[in-house]
Amino acid sequence: MLPLVLYDIPSNVKGGHYSPNTTKTRQVNPCYKGLPFEIDWVEHPDIAPRMKEFGVAPSKLPDGSETYTLPVLHDPNTGALVTDSFEIAVYLDNAYPEKPVFPKDTEGLIRVFADVYTDQLMPAIKFLIVRAVEIMREPSAQCYITTKEKCFNQNLAEFSPEGPERDKHWSILEKGFVMTKRWSPCLDKVTATGNCWHFFVIREYVGLKWRSMLLVQLLRQRDQLDAFGRVQAYPQDKVPAVYDGAIVWYGKTNGKWLMGDTFSYADIIAATSRLFWFKKVLHDDEWKRIAAWHDGQWERLLADVESECKVVQ
Repeated sequence: MLPLVLYDIPSNVKGGHYSPNTTKTRQVNPCYKGLPFEIDWVEHPDIAPRMKEFGVAPSKLPDGSETYTLPVLHDPNTGALVTDSFEIAVYLDNAYPEKPVFPKDTEGLIRVFADVYTDQLMPAIKFLIVRAVEIMREPSAQCYITTKEKCFNQNLAEFSPEGPERDKHWSILEKGFVMTKRWSPCLDKVTATGNCWHFFVIREYVGLKWRSMLLVQLLRQRDQLDAFGRVQAYPQDKVPAVYDGAIVWYGKTNGKWLMGDTFSYADIIAATSRLFWFKKVLHDDEWKRIAAWHDGQWERLLADVESECKVVQ
């Protein structure tokens, strides 16, 4: 078998990699699945020209413009070129099903969990961007700064200055782990219907509007799931609202993983989208602050996932 090739972004930290998105792919393989693997390092300003050279399709931004991002996976055994960490994980499970990270019928559930879990972090993203720049290599740092300053229409120095703005970002980070759950009274009625639906609904504030999404655990009526695992044509005025933070989600399982004793890509997301990234880019005292939350639960979760994936420190 020829080694798979992952295109990743280098940095000055130990091991080189720091991106939570490329690291989620690393956690699936080679760490968990154990398939032969190679890393091709690409600095930020070289991502677009190199991906264009390989024929990788760009991603679309909300304004209609195109962008090229990593990770990208090239599988020379099949000729596949796959973008986006989630789609790469799906591809790897389909192409190499031994040791799956998506237990049976859970892709839709995990897809929406990934969306919600990541979006919770966005209001504090500027603080993390400031810290990420500090560990990047040149010329990636300057390219990244230019891109983010244009995106937010601010100078980097204004992103997360010490004081009230930085305190607000810290508050957001902590609330992402401890949001109080709000159960709707109608949830039991919905799950008691004859439609074989067993789900939670996440309702969150994103940008300037509320968004409701279904976390589908089991939906036997397959034709009611769209391509992204979402239930179609469900009346918005009847959707029950539930919003659990990570401390509640993990507290509701009977094992150490989100699915009890079953390890899944959801645990990789939980550990890598936040905890790995925090540990890599934040200052030591800042990481220790997070690691101490809830009697060290999050530091343990990161260690458990890295142990399960056989990550070499």
